[in-house]
Amino acid sequence: MSFSVADPANVVALPHRKPNKIALTQRRVDNASARAERYEVRDPSLPGFMLRVSATSKTYAVSTRVGRGRGTKRVRVTIGDARVIKLHDARERARQIITDAKAGIDPTTAANEQSVREQLLDYQARLARDGVVKAADMIATLKRGLKGDLLPKELARAMIVAEIERLEYSGRPGAADYFRKTVVTFLNWLVDRGAIAASPMAGYRRPRETRAQRLSRRPWVMCASEEIRQFWTASEAASNPVHRDLLRFILLTGQRRTETSLIEHGHIADSCWHPPAENTKTGTPHNVPLGPLSLALIDAQPQYAGTGLIFPGRGMKPISGWSKLIAPIRRAFGDDRVSCHGLRRTFRTGLSSLGVEEAVAELMIAHRRSDLIGRYDHSDLWSKRAAAQNAWEDHVASAIE
Repeated sequence: MSFSVADPANVVALPHRKPNKIALTQRRVDNASARAERYEVRDPSLPGFMLRVSATSKTYAVSTRVGRGRGTKRVRVTIGDARVIKLHDARERARQIITDAKAGIDPTTAANEQSVREQLLDYQARLARDGVVKAADMIATLKRGLKGDLLPKELARAMIVAEIERLEYSGRPGAADYFRKTVVTFLNWLVDRGAIAASPMAGYRRPRETRAQRLSRRPWVMCASEEIRQFWTASEAASNPVHRDLLRFILLTGQRRTETSLIEHGHIADSCWHPPAENTKTGTPHNVPLGPLSLALIDAQPQYAGTGLIFPGRGMKPISGWSKLIAPIRRAFGDDRVSCHGLRRTFRTGLSSLGVEEAVAELMIAHRRSDLIGRYDHSDLWSKRAAAQNAWEDHVASAIE
């Protein structure tokens, strides 16, 4: 018996699979987990845009054609790490890639034509991958100081130096120096990835300071009890009580401002603060003894829903905008040099004044020991550090009475 497969009666209908029409949301992205094999979650709201999930990564990508028509070249472009880049930003980037591709621009050969804003997305992902603690501060600084719509090759030394000088002349030398260091690092990264041939800041040297400038910028430190009392009173001028207590806490513990801004209630146990390695400048965990005053400051902070931060900033995120934060305290104290690093310097100077051994004092501010000492001596001198912390807090308490 013979039959024709062309006969509709002899065709077996296959089960129809409905395409996935569930929109890609930030929650779906965050909850997407690894499987035995890599898989893709496509976004029906933007054909070609997808989330790719593997055992070790979670990235956004877009697949599109260069030009119009079925015979044109199809390309796939990785947009970035989905653990760092928000869905909204990735979708906007994908939409731009698709628009450019339809106009005949091949995104796989135009990486050096990405705008500064687009390059910063990739740079942010790189910083996050490398575990850089100050990644958010660095990206925010670059976004403020650079024009995002320019191409990297259009970044000129003149415009970068102009931004450095603007920050300096506005009375923010610390912000100017931080921008300079951050932008130089970013430009070197652009060189390494081939986006620019050479850094426009290559060979740049800061102008030599005059004698008057050196005198005005001499390191600020408080050595006398009267100065500590004056600062404690001046801190009341902070626009937010959280800012006031954060600065006081830095004076009491001598820790770096970024590490202190990331302190959480879960990091405190047995009169000790345990900053995790990912929050520290050195990339290693260390323990910070706490005395009565510092513990009282922590206990005085309310526990905010949705965050474990002890000193949260706007939106329950880590505090940023340090220049604005400390400006009212500088005015109240009567010295424009007041700074978080000056508080750290005061703590270290105070320990020496109290007769604390150098090895103990250096451990208390989490300084790396010299090569040979650090290699062979792994003691933490904990009992001496705890005693020194209590002695320093007693000294501060007597100064502010």
